[in-house]
Amino acid sequence: HFSALCEKIKDPQGRKNILKRQGRCFLCLRKGHRINQCTSNRCRKCPRKHHQSIFEFNSSRPPQDPSSQPPENKPGQASMTGAVVNELSNGTTTTSVTRSQARVLLRTARTYAYSNEGSEVLPVRVLIDTGSQRSYITTGLQQKLGLKPIKKESLNLNTFGDAGFLKTVIWSN
Repeated sequence: HFSALCEKIKDPQGRKNILKRQGRCFLCLRKGHRINQCTSNRCRKCPRKHHQSIFEFNSSRPPQDPSSQPPENKPGQASMTGAVVNELSNGTTTTSVTRSQARVLLRTARTYAYSNEGSEVLPVRVLIDTGSQRSYITTGLQQKLGLKPIKKESLNLNTFGDAGFLKTVIWSN
């Protein structure tokens, strides 16, 4: 069964004791190394470095005052703030604000890009965006592969979270 769903030992401290007795890493739960040598990701429930099965709500950071500054983001993390406004029947309005940090994961793959003649092959990392209607490459890659554009097109781009559009010109192959 999954460690985080263990019904036999529900107490995080009890789980830590078992891991310690068995000489297991507190992050990936494997034997042979300690948490400071582990390359696994952090807890899924908080930004601390431990396995989610030993997450302790009381040991995580205390709740922040909504008026305080948001925590500084580390590379690969995004800060999210949400507000819920409820209007009650007596005319009273309540607002609750939540703030959390979450890891941002993008779907990518490693592959090869080929020139039209096949004489140039370059390793590239591609971003897989299943909601996109177009694919793009950088001007640098286009030049390295010697690809010649077929047509010029003006676009208004709007990315998630942007307030407005970015006017840009693209060359299509």
